Amino acid sequence: MTEKIRVNYDIPTFTIVPHWVADLVKPTELAAYVVLGKYADNVTKECWPSLNTIAKDLGRSKTATISAIKGLEDKGVLKITKRKNTKGDWDRNHYTLIINEGSKENLTTPSKENTTTGSKENLTLTRPNITKPTELYSKKIQNSYKDMIVEVCRLQKITQNQWGQIENTAKQLFNAGVTVEEIPILAKNIVLSYGESALNHRSLLNHTELIEGAKTRKPKDFKKALDQNNLERWANEQ
Repeated sequence: MTEKIRVNYDIPTFTIVPHWVADLVKPTELAAYVVLGKYADNVTKECWPSLNTIAKDLGRSKTATISAIKGLEDKGVLKITKRKNTKGDWDRNHYTLIINEGSKENLTTPSKENTTTGSKENLTLTRPNITKPTELYSKKIQNSYKDMIVEVCRLQKITQNQWGQIENTAKQLFNAGVTVEEIPILAKNIVLSYGESALNHRSLLNHTELIEGAKTRKPKDFKKALDQNNLERWANEQ
């Protein structure tokens, strides 16, 4: 006799995507919506997976993942609530998938923890206490990003190949919702987290999560960074 396999239907094995959501969002944003649905509560549609987890399931970089999530928020199909842990450090975001189309209008009311999007005519990319209007990536904006990257990274004698990399970083930072004014903050937190040697135009792109604050470092980490800086300084003086 063949044994029947019992299926536990209490465990969600699929994600329901409303038609209005599928019609509104881009392919990558739709994939991000499905990934979040994988972790969402069946009733409340709430979840809080880490950015690394979402990016891994999505099969995209952190920057592309952040861009997709922000796109979902901008279009009113996802509510993002910033959270802090008991130590006061920024914790994983709290996500709520929007199922009913009318519910997205509720996201226009500002909360104490997060500045939310406005009307459809004035979509915004948001971070705590910062609202960035959506705008086209013009040559002027590109230059402002490039200039700030060069300034914070203290770059000199830049080669043509490096300029190409800087231009690529500038555009991806813009697409990820990182403003020009946030780049110095990001650079500072990278140095605080990993040391001066870790700061370059690539790390600005790879550690956009540090806009929310530097990672806590142990005393031995500071000693290691100091030793490395002293070694580099000695080498440059020879």
